[in-house]
Amino acid sequence: MILDGLYYRKYTAFEFMLIMFGVACIILLYGEKSMIDELGRQRPTGWDRTGEWVILYILLFIQLVYNTLILLRRFAPERIGYGKNY
Repeated sequence: MILDGLYYRKYTAFEFMLIMFGVACIILLYGEKSMIDELGRQRPTGWDRTGEWVILYILLFIQLVYNTLILLRRFAPERIGYGKNY
């Protein structure tokens, strides 16, 4: 269904990329939740948590990039190839 929209030019390649990126970000939410749970379990024991923080910040950075792209699409569509009539 999504690929048909791309084939019939209902979606641009950028919109298709945003849809796939959005699906990936939803899946990454589970990774963020598990990293936060892992950090919470390791805090009372005093274990080293630097690796988990790095992974969590990478996952959060991916979410930040996605949110920035969505805001760009919403408020500046002519800058990314949509035209004035969008």
